[in-house]
Formats: sequence, structure tokens, C-alpha cells
Amino acid sequence: MFSKIVTFIKFFFSVYDLIRLNFFILFNKIFYPKKKIIFIYHPTRSLTFNNKNYLEQLFNDYGKDYLIINGNQISTIREKGSFYIINNFFLKFIFGTNIFFTTYISDDFTPNSIRVYMHHDIYDTPLVNNKKLHEFYNRVIKYNYLFLPNKQSVKMFENLFAKFNENKIDKIPELFETGYYKLDFLNDKKKFYQIKENQNIIIAPTNFLIWPEFCINNLEEVIATLLRETKYKIIYRPHPSNWKHPDVINVIKKFSKFEKFNYDTSIDYFEIYLNSQCMITDLSGTAYTYSFFTKKPVIFFSQNEKLLNNLNYDQLSYFKDREKIGILCENLSGLINSVLNIKNGNYNKINSIEALENNFTYLGKTKYRTKNLIDDILIKIYGKKT
Repeated sequence: MFSKIVTFIKFFFSVYDLIRLNFFILFNKIFYPKKKIIFIYHPTRSLTFNNKNYLEQLFNDYGKDYLIINGNQISTIREKGSFYIINNFFLKFIFGTNIFFTTYISDDFTPNSIRVYMHHDIYDTPLVNNKKLHEFYNRVIKYNYLFLPNKQSVKMFENLFAKFNENKIDKIPELFETGYYKLDFLNDKKKFYQIKENQNIIIAPTNFLIWPEFCINNLEEVIATLLRETKYKIIYRPHPSNWKHPDVINVIKKFSKFEKFNYDTSIDYFEIYLNSQCMITDLSGTAYTYSFFTKKPVIFFSQNEKLLNNLNYDQLSYFKDREKIGILCENLSGLINSVLNIKNGNYNKINSIEALENNFTYLGKTKYRTKNLIDDILIKIYGKKT
């Protein structure tokens, strides 16, 4: 009974925000007809906070020619310019937006808007498993434009479209390289931060609900062995999509009594990443964000290399470049040995990390590049400003 009341209250607030939002847009259309409206939407509730702050900074100085509106599925966000949308279905009742902008794929959109997807991953990490690749293709081609971080990501999407659009029947989104604003944001913030001496190692697995065949399948054994055989503090940072999963909760409960164990589900990993010796992961996209940001090595614990190769994932730069930013281990003993040798500098990868990072055409310029692209797109659709 209580849950039904809560659901009703949330539904009521969402309807209220929907009406309020439409009046807000109408007001601006009447009194500021030249102003263009960008609607930033977070279609995945569990991942909202991971990109919310970065997107706010990305769009924070668009000036009087733009109105920036945020939509999300979290009722407690009551900031100015933010509106609560209880379900993606409600999007079709939001009228008058010019650009619909997301960093995760949405299947619903505001009517008659230009659809822009900015890819949330820094590298060409596999998009989804092969069984769902065609489904992903059908979802992403609903967008008009894709903003992608680098040439590797552009190539990955080009290959996706070539694979499923051989007969050139579908209208494919236009692809633009834009840089990766999250990295720009972190690098700017790092300039004013004093890095501390630490003995921390981060374990950051991928989303095991999507990649069960490639995730760290003996995570408890890995953590127990690291606690027993090394002097490091172990920080377990589960994938945001898995934070409330029973398996994650069980791991946290099991090791919470250990002084050298901690877990991190913070929105901002700025300090956690900087104040660490290295990261251990499987195929999480955060590996390259960590490496480019900290210039420290990543230990890739890959227990199913044969399957990776059979699926041709080894052709992706994500996998080709692993040993340029870190170490590849296929068993627990190799993993422990790599961790024990981190401190003595045997795995200094600064030069190769920086070489990869410098391949970003718009490194440090993502904000400027994104604004120019949006200006150009709107001019193309609506004509030059008068």
C-alpha cells in the first residue's frame, strides 16, 4: 500500500512538472522567439548522476541565445531548470524543444527535435554483446547526430553502420569527433589539486549484467588474495549499474570488516582515482579514463582472451592498446605479481599513455567544439541568426 502511495505521488509530481515545463517553454517561445531550446535528458535513472555534473558544465555558458533544460527520472532533483520525468513515455508530451541531447541511448524523444547522442565512453569499448548489437543499431539510428570522443570511436560506429546497413536503406546519423568532456573537466580540476601519498588500488569491474562472460568471475577470491598478500588498501568500485545488485552488496558485506578494504559508490571519482597506485579492471571503459587522467597503469584481468579473439574484439583499439596503458594478466598469480611490482616503477607507462591521449583531436577543446557543432546544426536547420 505504501509503495502505491509513493508511486502515485511521484506520478503526480511528474505530471505537474510536465505541465510546468510546457508552460515554461511556451513562455520563452512567445517572449524570446529567437532563443533555441536544448533539452538534456538522462534516460537511465541509475546513471543520471554520473554525467549530470559534467553536462551542466558543458552547457553552462551558452548565453542568451539558448535555453538549457534538464530532464531526469529522479524526483529529488529540484534544481532550477530541471524537471522530473517519471517515464520516457512522457517525452512525447514535451513540445517546442529544438535539440534533444543525451549521453545514453533513449528510445523516446521530444517531438520534432534534432536528436543528438554524445557517446559516454572514452574509447571504442564494445558497445553491447554481439547478440544485442543489431538491437543497439536500431536504437542509435533514431538519432540525427552522434558526438564521439575520438577517431577510434568514430571508426567503431562506422563499422557498426556498415555491418547492418549494407544496402544503404537506413538513414544513418552524421558522425562528429568532439573530444571527451569528462576528461577535459577532470584535467582542469586536477591543476589545482595536490595529489596525496597513498597505498590504494582500485578494483573497477565492468557491468556484469551485460558482460557476464568477461567480468572478473572470481572477484571475492581476487579481493581476499590482494588483502592477504599485498600491503595495499583495496577500494572496490562496482559499475554504477550494479551498485544495488545483491552480488555487489554481498561482496561489500563480506569484506567490510577488513581494515584495508573499502568500497566506493561516489558520483565523483576525482580523488579516488588520483590518490591510487593503479586500477584493476576487466573490460570497463573507465580504464582509459583512469589512465589518461592519472597517467598511472591499469591491470587488465582478462580471463577469457580466447573468446575475445573469437569475437574479433581484438581488432578494437581498446584491446590493442591495453599494454600501452598497463598490463594484461590472464590468471590470479599473474595479477598478484603485477600488483606487487607496481610500486617499483616496472610498469611506468606515462610516455605511451600520453601518446595515446594526444591522438584526441579535441583534447581540452570539447566544450568549444560541441558549441560550434550545435551552432552549425541549428543554422543548417533553421537558417542564420538575424
